[in-house]
Amino acid sequence: RAPVPYAMAYVTLAEGPRVIVDCKPEKLLSDRRTMERLAMRREYARREGCLFRLFTENSVPRTVVHNLQWIRMSVGRAGELDGLSADERIREFRRFVEELATVWAGAPNTLLADFLAKVNQGPVPSGFSHWALRRLAWDHHLSFKLDVPFRSLLAGPVSQLTLAPSLCAAASRAQDSLALATRMCVKPAR
Repeated sequence: RAPVPYAMAYVTLAEGPRVIVDCKPEKLLSDRRTMERLAMRREYARREGCLFRLFTENSVPRTVVHNLQWIRMSVGRAGELDGLSADERIREFRRFVEELATVWAGAPNTLLADFLAKVNQGPVPSGFSHWALRRLAWDHHLSFKLDVPFRSLLAGPVSQLTLAPSLCAAASRAQDSLALATRMCVKPAR
């Protein structure tokens, strides 16, 4: 298998131009035949009025890729949140959201790692606070600079997070936003 899929995709953004995206391993860009094919695709895109984008394994900084993988880890795995019933998960997630919003607004210089450690001292499984933080990022309720390594993010202040205006409303809608996560994190009945 190639480290980067050999693919060409036609993408139409909701608003804006159509984009043709091609993915190739960096090492193939020195191959004459590959370059001829890319030239044909570029010309096709030009004639069709599309933008052409080429991506390689070096197109996106590794830090950004690692951060996206870290956020993606919030997608539940069977047994990940064992020890909490669905109702307890929802209640603890709401508590996490409310505490994060409170600390972010009232004590923005609090270190994120200290905040997460404090939350984990409650009646939650080990790692719950990290899961909840990643889940908020996955659901677009918070963001941070993706080019900052997540380990640096954890060692910095809570203020480096950007909270969505809907975050506090998310606490009251936690049941809806966690429904899928809850189903995915519960071990199947035997």
